[in-house]
Amino acid sequence: MAFSIAIVQVEGRTNHTVKDISDKLNERFQELKRVNPRGYRDAFDQRYELNCAEIAQEMGGVCTPQIDEDGKPVQVFDFTGSRPDRFTRWSETPWLAGAR
Repeated sequence: MAFSIAIVQVEGRTNHTVKDISDKLNERFQELKRVNPRGYRDAFDQRYELNCAEIAQEMGGVCTPQIDEDGKPVQVFDFTGSRPDRFTRWSETPWLAGAR
């Protein structure tokens, strides 16, 4: 599965990398594959946004779905400590309409 993630953080305050997040997503993917060998891909796709939110919380941040400048979905991991409502909310994100 191809996905896009972005990190917003204060320089010098946190040191999270795209690889850190990708590794955590891969761990969850591998666990689903072990538990559900026939439906793991669909299960991962269905839980992708939730997994991102949980990972962000574990790392001390928040994650919100966004649309990048090319109109493609991206998960924004914010470690600045600012309020998450400064980003587009779920219900306002066109590519997630009907996903709930």
